[in-house]
Amino acid sequence: MKRIAVLIIFLIIIPSILKCQQRHMLLGIQSGYYKGTNYDSIQSGNNIAIEFSSKISKNFSLTAHVNYGWNRYFESELSNNPAGFLESNGTNSDLFIIQAGILAGYSLHLSRNLDLTGYLGLSAYTEIITCPWEYAPMVIGTREYSFTDLAFPIKLNLTYTLFEKFQIGIAGGFYYMPYTGILGLHTGPQFGYLF
Repeated sequence: MKRIAVLIIFLIIIPSILKCQQRHMLLGIQSGYYKGTNYDSIQSGNNIAIEFSSKISKNFSLTAHVNYGWNRYFESELSNNPAGFLESNGTNSDLFIIQAGILAGYSLHLSRNLDLTGYLGLSAYTEIITCPWEYAPMVIGTREYSFTDLAFPIKLNLTYTLFEKFQIGIAGGFYYMPYTGILGLHTGPQFGYLF
């Protein structure tokens, strides 16, 4: 249900971006490193992000952004049998995040084809945790927990435009909640198509 809510939010945001009067739209994909925070023995994981961006002026842009990230870590509080699926790296649980939101960006044009863009936004942030659970003596399975809340994504992109239509670069950022602090860090290469 929460996954459907995130998808609906994203689908509502895209039409508002399409209405921006603009010459340049960007479809971007970023993949790479993801690491959740506030978890015991968390291992580095992966992420993939998709964004749809529209420049609303020379320096300002509006972006719809969806990011998926996943990690392994050790969960002791939500599990009634933390040693149930203990792996050699000290982890027993999966952490999967889905973040969908809208970001405002400001670009510094470092050269004709090189831009540095900072983003700040508002998003729905969902964590899904799968951890060991003992249903009966010697009957161990998994149990899933999830929560969704608002977060503030903060992101920085360094991009180089090739052939007036393609962008390559590196992107990174994190998600912040006022009462828990930084939730997850992501970085990796980014590819984009301008139209």
